Amino acid sequence: MSQTRRSQFRSDVNKAYMLVCERKIIDDAEIQYILNLGNASFYRLKKALLAIFPDVIHENGFFKLRTEERAREVPVDHWGELEPAR
Repeated sequence: MSQTRRSQFRSDVNKAYMLVCERKIIDDAEIQYILNLGNASFYRLKKALLAIFPDVIHENGFFKLRTEERAREVPVDHWGELEPAR
């Protein structure tokens, strides 16, 4: 997988997280539209977003922040298998 594609994926995940934090609740289709992602890319992004950021949940087509406060630290080595293989 090229470094550019990998860094773009990380950037998209971080942008999606910032959108969720900014709005507290956001339609998943809106994130897909804003980031201009295809269905496969969005599925990987959704999986990564929920795995990496424990304060984000997905319910009824919306990404939401959990109500309780949690540390928002991202483990550096956690990206491994979440990145696209191509």
